[in-house]
Amino acid sequence: MSFSCPYCGHLCKTEAGCRSHVKQTLCNYKPGLVPLSTLSSLFSSTSLSSFSPALGSSSPRPSSNSGLDPWTEEEQENFMDVDHTEADSGPVQIPFPNASQIVGQGATFMDDFNDDRFADERGANLYYPFASRPEWETASFLLNFSLSMQEIDVYLKLDLTKKNNLSFQTAQRLHDLADLLPPVASWKSRNMKTLPLYSSKTPLVLYYRDAIEVLQDLMKSPLICDSLHFTPMQIFEDSRKLVRVYDSWLSGERALKMQSQYPEGATLLGVVLSSDKTTVSVITGNRAAHPLLISLANIDSDLLSKASLHLFSLLALLPVPKYIERKTSIRGVLENRLYHECMDIVLEPLKVTARIGCMMSNPVGQLRVCYTPLASAIVDTPEASLIACTGGKDSPFTKAIYKNYGDSS
Repeated sequence: MSFSCPYCGHLCKTEAGCRSHVKQTLCNYKPGLVPLSTLSSLFSSTSLSSFSPALGSSSPRPSSNSGLDPWTEEEQENFMDVDHTEADSGPVQIPFPNASQIVGQGATFMDDFNDDRFADERGANLYYPFASRPEWETASFLLNFSLSMQEIDVYLKLDLTKKNNLSFQTAQRLHDLADLLPPVASWKSRNMKTLPLYSSKTPLVLYYRDAIEVLQDLMKSPLICDSLHFTPMQIFEDSRKLVRVYDSWLSGERALKMQSQYPEGATLLGVVLSSDKTTVSVITGNRAAHPLLISLANIDSDLLSKASLHLFSLLALLPVPKYIERKTSIRGVLENRLYHECMDIVLEPLKVTARIGCMMSNPVGQLRVCYTPLASAIVDTPEASLIACTGGKDSPFTKAIYKNYGDSS
């Protein structure tokens, strides 16, 4: 025994399956689809097979044999949103129409590399400003393993190191040579002012980079050429379009909704921010750092999760204040106020670009008009409450307070 959908006639094996079909396909909410029993009562003299309920029409229209207005060719081609025939193998992707249009050709990473002022020297020595590949490997090791200037100097003064005849003998010289490499987004600093009555033990300095320049450097990386996507889409399990598949941020409803709010041809860049206050040293100085990282939700998640690819770029180092004020509650308010002030400065370029757009290039140099709404913020619970300006017992994601949680027992 089979059960048919009262709205579209799809046959199901069980009554529960029929209810599940109506719930998944939303037949009862689709314009132009009315219960078949209603059609039978309205047009008893005409067979149901002569009708083709069309999406977008307010009522079903009979065929030309009934003597009424016939279906147009466009309505006959697009009469059904769900294919009830035998499903084709593999998922079906429906991209957002007219999204992420290419508007020109720009520069790639290699174009910028070859236009550098030392491009001619690299023609003779690929590892310039370093003398050879072994010297470049040594410099890369010293610069990337969080060694202090003093520790690098100690290493360079070793007799074994001196035998290698490196072109740099001090840590300062090493950093000077590194500055000759092709430039990336430059660092800026700003002294944050404190209130007259609430001074800090140490100066409050915000170090940050331009967020759009950082994202542009990330988008030009050849490492993500095959893993960078720009078009929001709907993904279904098969051609029947009964089951949605969510495998990335661009396949979700939020990305589709954002895309619909931007002009035709706009490119959506989902910004991912991550921050976490970290203790650097406890015994020697009680040092702490508060880094802010940035990346893109358009990159495949399996690639984005690989720390070795460095797809999360350091955007800012937020100041960690030490106020003279003794009251803990007042110190907490001052720290929270400073956090929001710094975030407002660092994220201002992203806010402007999210409103008016910016021309940006992908790894192969294709130019698009990009917009940068926030897709995700990866933070712990205390920082989530800090961002949402909620108390310790209130939810930072909903309007619920601790009194609404109830007793789990």
